[in-house]
Amino acid sequence: MGNASKALASQGCGIPWVCDILLKVVLYGALKWFIAPEMPFLNRMAVCFGVVMAALALVTLIKPMAKPVVLPTTDLIALESSKAAKIWGIVVVVCTLALYAIFW
Repeated sequence: MGNASKALASQGCGIPWVCDILLKVVLYGALKWFIAPEMPFLNRMAVCFGVVMAALALVTLIKPMAKPVVLPTTDLIALESSKAAKIWGIVVVVCTLALYAIFW
């Protein structure tokens, strides 16, 4: 288990995680096989996402955390982007936009 997972688990975040995992599995299966088998995959995922977010908001309203989660930080890694990474990122975005313009 990573440091962030340990920090979250040690601070009592188990209820939303369990709610999220169980609800996603049950809802996705119900949508796929019973409620709307003809619904496209991405639409089904969007419905699942919306329902899970609403359920997690409800859990937060009913039982908010006693104290906010404090994630561990480190200064051992430099997280600045290089000039080459920025340039290639722009190239990828421009290529993606060009492909959308051509094939839309």
